[in-house]
Amino acid sequence: MHLFKRILGIIKRTNPIACIALLACAIAFANTVIGTNNIVYKTVTITMEEPSDGAQTNVTFRGIMADGKWYKSFLLYHSGNWTYNQQEETFSANDQTPLVLHVPLLSNLNFIFNAGPQQGSVMLQVGENTKTVNLYSTEDTAHGRAIPFEEADTSESQKRACTFAIGAIFFLIGFALLVCYSSYHSKINWKRVEKIYLFALVPASFLFLITFSLSSNPFITDFWGYDGAVFSLIGKGWANGYLPYRDLFEHKGPLTFLIFLTGNLISETWGLFLVQCLFLSISLLGGYLIGKTLGGISKGIVSSIIMLFFFSMIIDEGALVEEFNLPFLMISTYLIVRYFNQLNVDVKHPPRFAFVHGITVASALCLRLTNCIAVCFFILSIVLFLLIKREFNNIIQNAVAFSLGFCAFILPFILYFAAHGALYDLIYGTLLFNFQYASDVVQHSQEDWEKIIIYLFPVILSALLSYKKHPLIKGSMILTTIGMLIWFGRISLFPHYYVVILPFVPIAVSFLTEMPDLKESVSYLYKISYSALVLMITINVVSQINNSALSKRQVIAELQKIGYDNAYTMAVKKQGSLIPSSEKDSVIAFNAKADWYLLNNIIPCYRHFNFQYIRNGVYDHITQEDSNFYNSLSAKWIVVNTKRDWSFLKPILDESYHIMNESYDLALYQRNF
Repeated sequence: MHLFKRILGIIKRTNPIACIALLACAIAFANTVIGTNNIVYKTVTITMEEPSDGAQTNVTFRGIMADGKWYKSFLLYHSGNWTYNQQEETFSANDQTPLVLHVPLLSNLNFIFNAGPQQGSVMLQVGENTKTVNLYSTEDTAHGRAIPFEEADTSESQKRACTFAIGAIFFLIGFALLVCYSSYHSKINWKRVEKIYLFALVPASFLFLITFSLSSNPFITDFWGYDGAVFSLIGKGWANGYLPYRDLFEHKGPLTFLIFLTGNLISETWGLFLVQCLFLSISLLGGYLIGKTLGGISKGIVSSIIMLFFFSMIIDEGALVEEFNLPFLMISTYLIVRYFNQLNVDVKHPPRFAFVHGITVASALCLRLTNCIAVCFFILSIVLFLLIKREFNNIIQNAVAFSLGFCAFILPFILYFAAHGALYDLIYGTLLFNFQYASDVVQHSQEDWEKIIIYLFPVILSALLSYKKHPLIKGSMILTTIGMLIWFGRISLFPHYYVVILPFVPIAVSFLTEMPDLKESVSYLYKISYSALVLMITINVVSQINNSALSKRQVIAELQKIGYDNAYTMAVKKQGSLIPSSEKDSVIAFNAKADWYLLNNIIPCYRHFNFQYIRNGVYDHITQEDSNFYNSLSAKWIVVNTKRDWSFLKPILDESYHIMNESYDLALYQRNF
């Protein structure tokens, strides 16, 4: 009885919503451990049946739909003498050799095959169970034929029961920690805890990136990511005297290439990863400082931990420009929060803070300008606020300080590229090209918008919970939320774009655990409805975090286990081996990925070195520049991705080049003279 009263007292003293959120997290994590998000794989074999009449038939496997989720064929492939069509992403049988797959063992499993006049019969074997299906149809089926196969270790009701039980255990453990925290809060030496936690930030960053960063992982060989491969190539080229933009073009800021250059100079295997660890450690420190400023050391620790969990949902291949911009955004947001805390004492904005904001905006320009959108909205809100308060002198002081910070960061890059005769190339790569590139608006589906809302949840929650704050805080949060919804609603839905909203995680956590409106005077109906809303949203967000993190970890674990020496890698290396060492400085790839060069230790001989179809779609003069280069026959070797449009290049190749090798839709041509 005494314990029960003590627990009730703790719930009264703490925020009931924190307990609700804790329960939501427990259910979501349990759902990952034993529920539908926990994917157990089982071996499945698919065998083409030999037709009795000896007619020529085919079997083409497209993928599976499991519990409403689509799994592409190549994600399930294990072994088998089947032909993979990279463009269609399908496997076709060559003979009666089985196709072996690792299939997620879920309750609602549908195998998708092509169906049509040329399709034969197929036998599926899952464990001891087999099923034979005739795929013949008088007409080709547009989206294939689904073959249901019920096979699961546990029923749905058992899963839900286990989910509830494990969720209850997680909740009890979490609540026990909350009880201990409440009981011993005054006795804890928080200064000592702070020192230990700050010391742990670097190893925590190391472990997190080893677990979730794909492109920079030192334990995966021959893989540089996709965007990361472009940056690695330019960084490597810069180290060998090839100037970014002028000699090797990519529409990112020069700091991106400088970071990859630095990593390459430290160590080809560990260098970039260690630089990445440093940047993440500073970001976590910034998150901690934001939480500490808003609610003390304990909130700072919780905020940075939750920030790391949220990061696991939106980290993409790793080592991308948004991550390297994050420390600057964190520091600026921390200073903005400090300014918000002093508003009741002095409305003047410290010019030294504006100096740092200038550095942050300049760093975004030197990485990717749109990354600083949130800080810019905060700065705009502060300027409007100072105008209302008629603090004109303070505005001028801050404008000067901001300009000094901006120039101090960006001038070295301007002077460097100007000295090398590439100032226009710098401006073109960081600004002009990006303005045109960012002008295209993407139309999102309802499912896309659901993801956007989940990714922006910390921003939206911060705005909702700021309604009783100082007018500047409330106004800036609302303005920033509206601006970010508009911006992210019009651009492509890549998870890593949302790394820049991580500074809002400690703000949202601090506001949520504070909740001044949930007092005794608030009606129970309001408490119940608000708690239900928080419960529903938190489960959704945490489930998405767990599902994304789990999927990412599975991919990295598989690559760490087998390396990246797969069929594509071997095919690319074979093509590179056909090029003499004396001619490797005269090679260009058309619409191929940047890793083609890295796998063969080649620096391209032309600045538009990959995915030319994207460049040509932005500016017409790039198309003309490409045409002039290829018509000049400067390149002795050209690699062509035949999946993409290469119609303008084909006549040149037919007349002046001959094919040497073709595999994985990559054709290698050698000049005739």
